[in-house]
Amino acid sequence: PPPSGWLRVGGTPSWRSVLTMSLPREVTGTPETCGSVGCEIDLTEVHLNLAELVLTTRQTELAFQPQDTTGVDIRPALNPELLPKSPLGGAVAFPKPVPRELFAGQAGTQVFLPLTPLLVQVLDSAAVTGTVPVTSIALFTNIEPHLIGFVSFEGAGGAGAPALRLLYTVANPVGLP
Repeated sequence: PPPSGWLRVGGTPSWRSVLTMSLPREVTGTPETCGSVGCEIDLTEVHLNLAELVLTTRQTELAFQPQDTTGVDIRPALNPELLPKSPLGGAVAFPKPVPRELFAGQAGTQVFLPLTPLLVQVLDSAAVTGTVPVTSIALFTNIEPHLIGFVSFEGAGGAGAPALRLLYTVANPVGLP
C-alpha cells in the first residue's frame, strides 16, 4: 500500500508516487499587474515562463536513506483511471538530481522539479477546449536501483505539502494611435 501522508520515490523495487493537479483557469493578479483595483489573470492567455513542482524533503528512515544522489523523473499518467498501473508518457524534463543529504540532516529543504513543458501543453489545451484538464503525474527514479534506499517528501495536507510555482508574463495588447 502507498505511504500515508508522504511521498516515496525510488527504492527496490522502484516505487512511484502519483500526484493529481487541478489547475484553476484564472488566478488573482498581483498589485503590480492589476493596480489597486484587483483583477483575475486567465492562465491560458499568459506566457508561462517557468512551472515547478515544489516538494519538501522529509527524513527517510535510517535503513532506507538513499546512498547516493537520486534522479527524480516526472512523467504524465496517460490513463489515470488505471492507476497505479497507468501507462506513462514521455519525460517532462531531464531527471532532477536530488542529493542524499536532503533526506537526513537537511530534511525540510524545498526541491524544485521542472514542469514547464507539461503545463504549457495543459494550458494550450485549455485555451482550445475552454476547460483546464486535471493532470496526473508520476514521480519515480528512471533507472531501477540496485540499492534499497529511497527519497521521501512531505505529502498533502500538512506543512511542506506539495505546491505549484508558476512564473508567467502578462502581455497587454499594444494600442496603435
